Amino acid sequence: MIYTLVLSAGLLFGPHCEDGCKVLTGTDTPPAGKYSAAQMFGYKGIGFHADGVGKIFAIHPTWTTERERILAEGEAQHRRNVTAGCINISDADFRKLPRTRFELIIKE
Repeated sequence: MIYTLVLSAGLLFGPHCEDGCKVLTGTDTPPAGKYSAAQMFGYKGIGFHADGVGKIFAIHPTWTTERERILAEGEAQHRRNVTAGCINISDADFRKLPRTRFELIIKE
């Protein structure tokens, strides 16, 4: 499954990445849908879904050189099953995200 992120502010789906920004996901990444996303306190991530048993899914920059390499390749088969459920994006795209609450739409 390949995900496209769309923000209500149009930051991830717009002129700088017309076909959607590259993302890395995992088998536990929440399904396509609308989510309320917001900056998490004390964490460099933007939370968008809680599973009800203590796990919070977030959007955050890639944290390893291996994930950065996979993201840079941009091949669809390498964009899935990489994370533990969070959505990893490039640091440049992460810096463009709003730091206030916003609507996140995940499309397949």
